Amino acid sequence: PTVCMRRGFFGACPQRPGPGRGWFLASQVHKRLDNAVPFIRYVWGMEVRIESLLSGAKKAEGTVVVIDVYRAFTTTAVALSRGAEKLLLTADVNEAFLLRRQNLGDCCIGEVGGVKPTGFDFGNSPYEISHAQFHGQVPILSTRAGTVGVDAARKADRIYGASLATAKATAAVLLAARPALV
Repeated sequence: PTVCMRRGFFGACPQRPGPGRGWFLASQVHKRLDNAVPFIRYVWGMEVRIESLLSGAKKAEGTVVVIDVYRAFTTTAVALSRGAEKLLLTADVNEAFLLRRQNLGDCCIGEVGGVKPTGFDFGNSPYEISHAQFHGQVPILSTRAGTVGVDAARKADRIYGASLATAKATAAVLLAARPALV
């Protein structure tokens, strides 16, 4: 399925850093993920579950934040800042081509194995698209991580695509909405 994104977000609770204070140490998260037990914390009235990879996305419920730290959702944020009306996300390169042929999107952005697929207009590079103009356009994004995670989160009520570039905005959105389950 194709997902339409108008904003990309990633969030953490803006409390003082440290275990149990809203920020999570990588060693804590990895230890929990290795044991296949969700890492659950209650932050400002929200139950926050941290899962990992495709299996985590498939289990995710409620408001879901899919994190692709460096590229997919940073690329999304840059495309929106360069005037894109919205982005269509798909986990499949062939579906990206089909969406473009059907005039549902204007250009294809993405990667397979870190390389721009033949026939795509741009690779999955925030720097590359920072020089492009997308005013009024609808880019189609297909990657092997972020868009696959969004596609897998089918039980979600709402999905945010997240990156380090959008951390502050995500925190603000989540704190304003205060969903029961993140």
